[in-house]
Amino acid sequence: MKKTSVYLDEPRQLRLAATSERTSRSQSDLIKEGVDLVVAKYGTGRQMLAPVVHSGRPLEDIDSLLEDFGQ
Repeated sequence: MKKTSVYLDEPRQLRLAATSERTSRSQSDLIKEGVDLVVAKYGTGRQMLAPVVHSGRPLEDIDSLLEDFGQ
């Protein structure tokens, strides 16, 4: 696990502290859950357009073709 710092304005920090108290969960646990929710909503950023092959149609499953690329 790596440490990171998050700067919050006062209203957010107060809401986070109140939520932590109300739920009996640590603030860091709530922040981790928030990161998971944002990543699930917006994806991992690994979305690419599939290249066009000779047939003129895009590849169906480019992720499986690139699975071990660069390793």
